[in-house]
Amino acid sequence: MTALHIKNIHLTIDDTIILNDISASINRGELVGLIGPNGAGKSSLLKCILGLQKQSSGSVWLDGIDLAQSTIKDKAKRMAYAAQGAPVYWPLRADHIVGLGRLPHLNPWGRLTHDDKNIIQKAIHLADCDHLRDRTVTTLSGGERARVMLARVLAADTPWILADEPTASLDPAHQLDVMNILKSQAQAGKGVLVVLHDLSLALRYCNRLILLNRGKLVGEGPSDVILSDQNLSDVFGIKASRWHDNGKDFLVPHHREKGDDI
Repeated sequence: MTALHIKNIHLTIDDTIILNDISASINRGELVGLIGPNGAGKSSLLKCILGLQKQSSGSVWLDGIDLAQSTIKDKAKRMAYAAQGAPVYWPLRADHIVGLGRLPHLNPWGRLTHDDKNIIQKAIHLADCDHLRDRTVTTLSGGERARVMLARVLAADTPWILADEPTASLDPAHQLDVMNILKSQAQAGKGVLVVLHDLSLALRYCNRLILLNRGKLVGEGPSDVILSDQNLSDVFGIKASRWHDNGKDFLVPHHREKGDDI
């Protein structure tokens, strides 16, 4: 079973329901967007999948294995995670940060092999970080740091990638670059789950979307179906202009005016 199955995830923190009976599935070979307004529970769901947050009930199965029975190292070999805001707390060189992606795969002596070094270099190039490799990562801008952390995820070379707002703080060109990279990873057979706030990017790049609101699952399905006028109005309180150009769908959200029809 080459799929990620989220089964009846419920999360309560300090008597507040964060996630309420969430079930969804993601297949390898597709890029799935996790969307919803602020406070919908997107990041919390991602952390439950990764085991960074223990859910109150429910389970997560990856390729037929209950992740609750997996070791931290085994999870790290199978899932790479790009955290929201690309946090970095160590004044290391950027290429050393990228190299951390290889840690779960290192031999018992902890030495990088020739193949490891090639994978790291390829990841740095793919994330457009060649000119940053010798910089101390704590001196980088938010956008530069985000690309370095994406390179670290790529260097892990795992069958699954989970990313929390990977386009935040990036300029428009690099936003498109990041989404193209994630799309290419999915097309190469990996499973990619990404939290997005940009609904236009979600429509353009994602095979399917999972829509949350106030900790509940609103819908799961094709991007154009989930981003219906009704869902945009009910969940986000907005309208959208849409058009199709050169084989691609585009969406520009805007405020609803009083008295607007759905």
